[in-house]
Amino acid sequence: MEIRAGDSTIQIDKNSGALRRIFLGAPAVEFIGTDFVLGGLCEIALPVKGYLSHRVRTDGSQCALVSHGRRDSLAIEYNEMRSSEGVFTLKARIEIREEPEGAFKLRMRVVNETKSVIPQILFPNLNGLIPVGRADQTTLMCGRGSLNPYTELTAPDGAVSFVPYEQRYFHYNLPYEEPFCMKWYDLGDSDSGLTVFSKDLTSDIQGLFVEKTEQERDVLRIGWAHYPHIAPGESWESPEFVLYPHRGTWQKGADIYRKFTDKHLKPVPTTSYLKDTLGVRSVFMTEYYGAKISERKANFRFRDLPMIAEDALNYGVKEIVIWFWKNKFFELPLGILQELGTEEELRDAVKKCRMMGVNVVAFVSSRGIKPEFPEEWFEHTPEGRKHCESHTHSPDFVPYFNPLYFEFATMAYICPASKGWQKAFRSELQEVNRLGFASVCFDQLISWRLCYNKAHTHRPQETPRYLYEIVKEAVEKGKKIDPEATFSGESFSDISQQFQHYNWDWVSGLKHRPADFAAFRYVFPRFRVAFLVDRSLRWLHEAFVHGLWINFFPRHGAGYIGENKDFSREVQRLARRKKEFSRFFEQGDYLGKEVLKGDIEIACAYRYKSEVLIIAANSGKEKSTVQIGFPLKEILSSVSAVRVHLIRERSSLNRAYEEKGKSLLLRETLEPHELIAIHIR
Repeated sequence: MEIRAGDSTIQIDKNSGALRRIFLGAPAVEFIGTDFVLGGLCEIALPVKGYLSHRVRTDGSQCALVSHGRRDSLAIEYNEMRSSEGVFTLKARIEIREEPEGAFKLRMRVVNETKSVIPQILFPNLNGLIPVGRADQTTLMCGRGSLNPYTELTAPDGAVSFVPYEQRYFHYNLPYEEPFCMKWYDLGDSDSGLTVFSKDLTSDIQGLFVEKTEQERDVLRIGWAHYPHIAPGESWESPEFVLYPHRGTWQKGADIYRKFTDKHLKPVPTTSYLKDTLGVRSVFMTEYYGAKISERKANFRFRDLPMIAEDALNYGVKEIVIWFWKNKFFELPLGILQELGTEEELRDAVKKCRMMGVNVVAFVSSRGIKPEFPEEWFEHTPEGRKHCESHTHSPDFVPYFNPLYFEFATMAYICPASKGWQKAFRSELQEVNRLGFASVCFDQLISWRLCYNKAHTHRPQETPRYLYEIVKEAVEKGKKIDPEATFSGESFSDISQQFQHYNWDWVSGLKHRPADFAAFRYVFPRFRVAFLVDRSLRWLHEAFVHGLWINFFPRHGAGYIGENKDFSREVQRLARRKKEFSRFFEQGDYLGKEVLKGDIEIACAYRYKSEVLIIAANSGKEKSTVQIGFPLKEILSSVSAVRVHLIRERSSLNRAYEEKGKSLLLRETLEPHELIAIHIR
């Protein structure tokens, strides 16, 4: 049986309810291989005695009632489910409906009449996914990066045929954090793809399980993992999902998701400290390393903050985040580090900076606490243990991080639903505000582990809700001190961007490229994705081109932006460009690099109403000739002719002309580390 939406079709086996095909009509594109074992749309973890990993799958082995309903819908019903362990009183109903634009809406309801708690459900669980073109060009796009599952999930030269401890050879487990930071993914290439997204508006723990199911052939399964913990006698309804086979790049799939998020996930309004600025300045008040904070060399004193603020202002930055100003690690309550000055000096410095127009942000770390604090504070595993980590640093250790022979900074993750921790954290926030801070940067704004602490009343998957709710209190309290207060934190998501202005992550050119964040930037262009830059012109340019929030980190937080003449001069140029084209960054759409054609490594396009801005850069040390193509009629279909203004660093190379063609093609020779802007209107 099948259901159609536009030229998209889903075929379901009429006997078992298993998924047979997903495809687009002429020209045909198949997403599910037709010669594989029938895979179910759902997989349920159902622990039984002696077989805790037991699972029930709605595949070809089940008996289902499949029927067409009203309004172009298809229903799949199971009155019981079977596995090798027997028949189970599990009831389920999956409904598939036609949606506009050639998409489908999927939803599932499960009734648990067994004697076991159901901790996990994979839905939608898409089996038999094949490359839409070449396997090495088919990518899995997520909010914080893309993966190449068909080529990456491979044992080298058929090294093993079993699942080794090095599980990366066969699957990805992507929690709702990085790279899966928004509830959307797209599997495809530049010609077509399959988008799946959830209309879930909670931050509950979930994730993607991506598995290459056959090593000899290119076939995947992608399961969306939920952790509902359905007790005997309870029922569960999944969030509503949209499945969208499409032609074109991943952006085509992201467009339909963005229509949903524009209505339901409004971004937090910007503030005067962030608008039209390049980024944020991060300050390490002491050295990063050392066994005891009191023994660390001070990089700055509290009285130095206005001088740091003045340096930041010279380069278009109005926000500074200060680390290592407290006297302890992984404890509550905390006090100031007295070696840096007095409380009065700190309050006075923060006030002076605010009067200068610079916001001083307090870095706050209390997500990890020493294990000896009350047991009620912590996340527990199903066996009742804490989640512990060690953070022992020093350049004199071998290795520098967590040597085998010494440990002084062990922490365990708190559960944000803990009443005891909430009380202690609110008290800490009150103290931060008393010292004059209106804004905080929250360390480890992450909660992707299930919590089974028996002293808590929440369901195991709900911990992120409590984390987000309590940090939103910090935002509201800060606004009472300064209406322009900001909130930032480590990590980010589709939900957090409703109250979080930017992130503070260890994201730099060491392991990341600014283009990794293209999907999140495309869907949520108002959120400021941060990228650490010390004094590298290459990464400064690349971050700017992609509209990232530059986290200035001179000399590992111990220096000044103005220390390096060439670097600081370029920062000032970019600050002027940011103001000149403010409307594209603050109100426009991020189009990314995908819309551009030609031979150019670092380039990005933006749109504001009937205007387009293209920024490109040469990151090399030699001159480079680049070719940039832009589809005028595709992006600006209502405009018959445009004015093209090419802006170069040397004004003698600037030029403007009228263009009436369907596309724009420019060929330019760029100087080393040169950045150009192409303004089309």
